Amino acid sequence: MTMTTVGLDSLVADLDKAGLTIGLRASRVVIDTANQIEDTQRRTVQRRSGATARSVNSVDDSGGPLTLGDLTAEIGPDDWKAHLLEYGTKRARPFPFVGTSLDPHRAGYIAAMARIAGDI
Repeated sequence: MTMTTVGLDSLVADLDKAGLTIGLRASRVVIDTANQIEDTQRRTVQRRSGATARSVNSVDDSGGPLTLGDLTAEIGPDDWKAHLLEYGTKRARPFPFVGTSLDPHRAGYIAAMARIAGDI
């Protein structure tokens, strides 16, 4: 039996390029959706001083800003009062704004990722 690697280098290069392209496209979807979710949280948070709305941001796994190539995002406020608003207290009813912020964007996110998967 004879084995040859003719064309294997080209195939590997093509697969690497396709993987990079797909990863970048998926990253754009993650970042765009994260930005939309941030906007939704800022619009729906109960405002008094606005500090909680201003503290909404998206970060990557290490807590840094999102950059092209990131495939995960943590989205939400840094303000300590956000938890009290979201879940309420003994004396104040909850005003959920984080837990519901993905809902309006879920279908678009899934459809965009499905388009990318369909191109594979």
